[in-house]
Amino acid sequence: MSTTINKNPFATNSRWNNSAASSAIWPEKPDYSFCRLDWARSALVGTRLYIDGGVGIPYPYGTTKPTLDPNNRLIWVDLDKDFVWQDPPIQSAAKPDNVPSLSWGSTFVPDLSIPKFYIFGGVYNAQNNLSSRYKPPPQDPAGKLFSFDRRTRNGKRSIRGVSASANRGGMTTVDTNRGVGYYLGGYYDPATTASYIGPTWRWLVVNGLLVFNTSNMSWRNETVPGEPTVRGFLNYIPLGLKGVLVWFGGEKYAGGRYNSIGVLNSMSEINIYDIDSGTWHTQTANGNPFLENGDSGDQTPEPRQEGCSVVMTAPDKSSYNIYVYSGMTDHSGIPGHRLNDLWVLSLPSFNWIKLWAGNFAF
Repeated sequence: MSTTINKNPFATNSRWNNSAASSAIWPEKPDYSFCRLDWARSALVGTRLYIDGGVGIPYPYGTTKPTLDPNNRLIWVDLDKDFVWQDPPIQSAAKPDNVPSLSWGSTFVPDLSIPKFYIFGGVYNAQNNLSSRYKPPPQDPAGKLFSFDRRTRNGKRSIRGVSASANRGGMTTVDTNRGVGYYLGGYYDPATTASYIGPTWRWLVVNGLLVFNTSNMSWRNETVPGEPTVRGFLNYIPLGLKGVLVWFGGEKYAGGRYNSIGVLNSMSEINIYDIDSGTWHTQTANGNPFLENGDSGDQTPEPRQEGCSVVMTAPDKSSYNIYVYSGMTDHSGIPGHRLNDLWVLSLPSFNWIKLWAGNFAF
């Protein structure tokens, strides 16, 4: 792409800004350069990484003014093929008309042996509106759950059991052994729920745990003690009879469900949910006093939200490591900064170890 034509430096420096990526994501806009995709959801199904929804920021060639367009296609990258990270082999396909394209949603991949994933929650995006990125959802039953099966390449909606209000900003994880998905916290507002009743300028924070059982396509809602939290980290660990959920970080709302002031949780406070007994516990994590990078010991990660986490199990299952990458310190409209670091929380020792930090934040 010629930089003499495209005057937008952000689009020029985008690693996905090439003809293949742009044509895969927006084939109907050949005269636009792709800058980035915000607030999308992803699912790793086998060796294929799917990306659904979100808001795209494309620039018309020769301009510095972006547009704002919902991503209406299902995007994927095959990870079993060799490629350089600057030029991933992006592909995409149109979605069925009945499947919405949302931002801030979640995914469930409940069975690793079946190439299928579910999408839940999120907000409806406004078309090319930089001042208001969302629009009211259509009048539709709560608890919408859409599935995508790679074998049929078809989107299907299922609603059974307890109705679950679609929201955003929650934390998601799955127990792939039993085919159960978990959605903790989050909030809903006029952009997520047509039946929302409350101040339009504040969201309703959810202090509960949604449990989705794929065997009978049912929902169950469980009460969570403490202060409601959004945009934290939730992971499933196969310990005990049915496993445990481990969550930390995010932003908590101590002043009530309609309170507009949130506070970031300390990353030293680790919350544990025993699935079999249905009980919650809190454990304090410490920093590792033996750091190889020269930093002082007893460090823990900076409080954050909207990062990424993944669990790695020791071969003998004697320990579990939760890797945490990136995030941001913004909260309740208070500006913060982006983070570009990698930490690991080791269980059962409950020690944080700083593995790496970079100069650029994402």
